[in-house]
Amino acid sequence: MSAARLRAVVLAVALFCWVGTAGYGQTVLRWHFQEGASYKGRTVFRVKNEIKGPKGTFVTEIHQDLQMTVRVRSVASDGSAVLEETVDRIVLRIVVPGGGFTYDSDKGDMPAEPAVQQTVAALKPLVGATAVAKVDARGTVLERKLPAAMRQLLQQDPTVRAVASQLFPSGSQSNQGLPVLPILPDRPVKIGDSWNLGARELVLPLITLRFDARYTYLGRERTERGMCHKLGIRTLLKSKPAAGAPVKMEVIKSSGKGEAYIDEGLTYLVKSRARQVIEFLVKGEKEEFQYKVTSEVSFELVPQRASEK
Repeated sequence: MSAARLRAVVLAVALFCWVGTAGYGQTVLRWHFQEGASYKGRTVFRVKNEIKGPKGTFVTEIHQDLQMTVRVRSVASDGSAVLEETVDRIVLRIVVPGGGFTYDSDKGDMPAEPAVQQTVAALKPLVGATAVAKVDARGTVLERKLPAAMRQLLQQDPTVRAVASQLFPSGSQSNQGLPVLPILPDRPVKIGDSWNLGARELVLPLITLRFDARYTYLGRERTERGMCHKLGIRTLLKSKPAAGAPVKMEVIKSSGKGEAYIDEGLTYLVKSRARQVIEFLVKGEKEEFQYKVTSEVSFELVPQRASEK
């Protein structure tokens, strides 16, 4: 297997990577959406790929800084809401041995390299794009609608698909691209209680990965934005190598954890961060490679100027 194909496999893994009481000491966690409210947030993705083989170590880094505005269009009597998500800015930085590039949609500078120009040209239409999502009071995405121009672009360019999968993922259980909305439990909880978010599978040529994520309620904690509900995040990984593949790929180590803070009124996410590390071993007939993928994602609420509210 070529180094380029292996890097593509690793990158695919990386990009794939409340108030009330009910009984003593229990809390009912439900989103309290406020019609007309809008919030600005910043999500930063960092991915580091390390490939170790007979010819040395190859390291690449990808940084995506995504700034978004979320507006609550409407709220129904059952607590569900229709949200609008608009991408305001994209900053993309890629570092490879001997070079790399940075693109900032606010500056509009076009890199000199033709291959990079193609990537930047594909990313530009994401800025200003608005998706509409219907979510229930737990935060589960029930419906999602993309603008026509975005749908066409997703069918044409793999780079845009990779970035957009973080912003506008498909599947009702996937809130990965909606960082302002963790999924809350379906029952009252006390400190230490956990709930599952469901499993996601990533099927690769050499291996299938299954990610099982869960939240744990950690109670209330004071932050720079006041008292918040704190959630612990943990991801467990199971893998299954492809049968009959000429090259064997297996997971030798993995870890995934993080935390999220929601305002005490349960109206928005204040901040969150998560880190996933996966180490692979790939064995061919004559060569052996080790791969380590470190993925980090963080979200923070961005203060709005009075003119933006």
